[in-house]
Amino acid sequence: MSKLSRTLAALAAAAVALTLTACGGSAAAPSSEAPSSASLTTVKVGASPVPHARILEFVKTDLAAAAGLDLQIVEFDDYVQPNEALASGELDANYFQHLPYLEAQIKERGYKFEHGAGVHIEPYAAFSKKYKTAAELPQGATIAITNDASNQIRGLRLL
Repeated sequence: MSKLSRTLAALAAAAVALTLTACGGSAAAPSSEAPSSASLTTVKVGASPVPHARILEFVKTDLAAAAGLDLQIVEFDDYVQPNEALASGELDANYFQHLPYLEAQIKERGYKFEHGAGVHIEPYAAFSKKYKTAAELPQGATIAITNDASNQIRGLRLL
């Protein structure tokens, strides 16, 4: 099994564990048979700080060892560096982008990435200090949306 396959399998296991933990009705009894640190698979994941790195911190603290993972989290403050770090081999995976952005980056930059698994959906909203609803916008009003083509559709759908 390749390192990428092991990484994707480990992340999928962590995602499933996160989902099951969030949906569970009661806490499970702690296992007395935790894997030794020597038997853990190290996975280095790049993520944006919020919410992605925070979600990974939960996985690292509460779920990773039980899934056989030594999760290392590297935070990035932009949306270019995580893919570059993954392409260069500095990371095993990254967790910060939605599928249309990933597909656009693969097409534009020629990355050889595989989509692992969906974990959560990012909310998207419109904000105004002047108007409370879209119906209050006057005809010809000026609005701002992202200039990133893979994200523009989300902004337009809000309207």
